[in-house]
Amino acid sequence: MKTILNTYTSAPYPSWQRMVSKVCANSSVGIVLLLLLSFANQAIAANFVSNYVAISSTTGTGGSGGVNGNYYTALGSSTPKFTTVPNLGKFDRGSGSLTLGAQSTTSESGNENVNSVQVFYRVYLDNGTAAPEFTLTSSALQLSQTSVSNSPSNKDKQFNSVGQVNILGATTGAGNYKIDFFFRLSGTTKRGNTTVDLTPVDDSNNGNFYTSRFTVIGSVPAIWNGSVGVAGFGSWNNADNWSTGRVPDFQTDVTIPYTNTKNFPRISSGTAYARTLTILGNNAATGAVISIVGGELQVFGDFKDANDGLNQAGGTFTLAGLNQTFDGGTFSNFKIQGGGTKTLTTLLTISDNLNFATNSGGGILATRTDNANTSGVSLTAPNGTISGEDESSFVSGVLSSARVVNTASGFGGIGIDLTTAGNQSPGYTLVTRFTSLAYPGVGAGIKQASVERSFTFTPENTGGNSIYTLNFRYLNGELNGNNASNLAFYVSPPNVSTFALLGKGTNNSGAKTSTLTQITTSLNSTFTLAENAPLPVTLVSFTATATAQGTALLRWATAVESNNRGFGIERQLGLDENWQSVGFVAAGATTGSAYEHTDKSLANAPASSKAYYRLRQEDLDGKVTYSPVAVISRSAALAATELTLSPVPLTNGNLSVGLAEAGQAGILVAVTNTQGKRVFNFTSQASTDAALSLPVANLAAGVYIVTVQVPGQAVRHARFVKL
Repeated sequence: MKTILNTYTSAPYPSWQRMVSKVCANSSVGIVLLLLLSFANQAIAANFVSNYVAISSTTGTGGSGGVNGNYYTALGSSTPKFTTVPNLGKFDRGSGSLTLGAQSTTSESGNENVNSVQVFYRVYLDNGTAAPEFTLTSSALQLSQTSVSNSPSNKDKQFNSVGQVNILGATTGAGNYKIDFFFRLSGTTKRGNTTVDLTPVDDSNNGNFYTSRFTVIGSVPAIWNGSVGVAGFGSWNNADNWSTGRVPDFQTDVTIPYTNTKNFPRISSGTAYARTLTILGNNAATGAVISIVGGELQVFGDFKDANDGLNQAGGTFTLAGLNQTFDGGTFSNFKIQGGGTKTLTTLLTISDNLNFATNSGGGILATRTDNANTSGVSLTAPNGTISGEDESSFVSGVLSSARVVNTASGFGGIGIDLTTAGNQSPGYTLVTRFTSLAYPGVGAGIKQASVERSFTFTPENTGGNSIYTLNFRYLNGELNGNNASNLAFYVSPPNVSTFALLGKGTNNSGAKTSTLTQITTSLNSTFTLAENAPLPVTLVSFTATATAQGTALLRWATAVESNNRGFGIERQLGLDENWQSVGFVAAGATTGSAYEHTDKSLANAPASSKAYYRLRQEDLDGKVTYSPVAVISRSAALAATELTLSPVPLTNGNLSVGLAEAGQAGILVAVTNTQGKRVFNFTSQASTDAALSLPVANLAAGVYIVTVQVPGQAVRHARFVKL
């Protein structure tokens, strides 16, 4: 199937344009591009604030690479935008990897909405020939939105790549290669009541693109020659049908060339393997075709099938590698295993089952989210189903399913159950699920966001007096700071950009479900969940900002306060943890006040990627209610600040203090008892040791506190017991 990288719509308020997205990701270097357009005297100024690219690798046998770093700096700095044009090293295609990730920060003004950022890239032999043209079928890394500024005057958004792309999979064999890439921003703006497209904005280094070089060794490609076969088909597992004279294994890069004179490969039993699999023709009377009628085809690298050259009438097609990019098409049984992220380029249609084999590593199937009509996963009626989704293995992005609904349907296991009653059933109904995406401005208070899952129903019959029940299933990783016990249903009809409260559901946090009965609003709508626990105090804003010292600065403002004792500040480092009290601020004026509090204890808290905060508003009569949740991303360096003590408890000998900077000179270390008396201290010298050794054998039995101060960092503490 051909990869269409840019699709636009002029329909007002399509559901995907209202999204705020999130995924797990990589960051690096910065580039700025300003776009100024005009439309009927209306200024359009959507632009890039910064763009970052990260490249990491494993070398493989005989390799000499080992890249793990960033390759761009912010525009306007004293160094060039591209700090160097390095040779990234030498990589074995069979056992190594060279992965590309990206991050982009954009800005908006007025009614603009930046909804998509992509990184276009091309990989080609660096042998003096001209580079291939960037076209609409060029490879692209899709970035999904992960954050939006909470400041009303700052409309910055951040986008991160969905997983990483192994660019060794885009090479064709041994040799010297170049990779070029650039960023593209897409979005919409409002003119009156009409939504119109922004002209895409490119950051392409003034048309010169951004370039790096690398060398590939190993993995001689295997090309199908179809020498032996019957009735136009040859066995995949017959070595005589391959240019290498041997059957491909999981390290072999396989190409099925375009031909109308050779036998086509067929898999009817057993297991066939390939690393990168490229099909150059199409599923027709002529061209390149792979036919799966039984057995299993396991692909460990990228799968390239731009013209629908794979035909599956049985058996199983499996993505079995780590991080993979693959073209869509029509499949019957499709399996995800091996872990990592499988990035879908177009539309994947499943007629039988999409299975996440979690006992074999599972993985995340990531789709684009900018246009549900041309990308995503579609389960077709009547048998298309999905199975095996859990907290670490799921479809991230767009998943749709269609069913004929009379009184009830589970839509193939996509996470929503519909039970209807009334004068008219919805009939043939399409449901589109969006995950890893949240709606802003939904739920309690200003700036609250929904869970990172929603369902859009498109029923055949939209009239009648149907009464129905929805059972909404979610993952804990999609709660987005919402309290599972307080989830309520919110609804948005077609062509409406806001959500209205529908009602609080019956919540079962153990089963990860929320159920709402006796719904009478039109099923032809988008449904999501968000916390419904508004403050009795009128809260105007609540924000959390990370500081350079590793603390968190919290600010909030009220318009009116009545019967207010004050605000407790609560923190959570992980969604599965209990909320911890980290401060209290007394009430201000009844006419409203601005508040500020710094959580200094965060600097010494256990390592985590994020920190969540909420306000516990306490009335004078003892009633307690909670604010929306604010979240900050903690510095990546914080993950390495944990102290490890061993042995604990200690009887004799030295105490080992493990920390990432153990070999650094100038670290101040002190041991104090529970009365605060310092009983031991020293300053470290440079060494190659992975831990500091403290001679504490002569200390009396008791509880002691180790304090470590690394120059330029927050103080860290840990306790140990001396027996």
